[in-house]
Amino acid sequence: MNQKLSITIPIRLDTIERLENIHAVVNFLFQHSFQNIRVLEAAAFCNGFIEELFGKRINYSFIKDDDPVFHRTRYINQVVSEATTALNADFDTLTNLFK
Repeated sequence: MNQKLSITIPIRLDTIERLENIHAVVNFLFQHSFQNIRVLEAAAFCNGFIEELFGKRINYSFIKDDDPVFHRTRYINQVVSEATTALNADFDTLTNLFK
């Protein structure tokens, strides 16, 4: 377990594939002893899926964002500015573009 590293995952759940991918990414991180995982969801409304999947095992926050464009970099910068660790890694939850 690396307490000096925070994992940041900004997300907008716009597809079922993205929900499946965040589930896979976070479970992979748990299996490899990463515990300081911060998921920031930005969307028009909070559907509760991420909280239901992971509960208190992650640091989850929701920001209401009605903009149709997901400004990923803005949210990464916000999370990094709030980080309490020396290192921060940014993970993405891409959808499968090549079906």
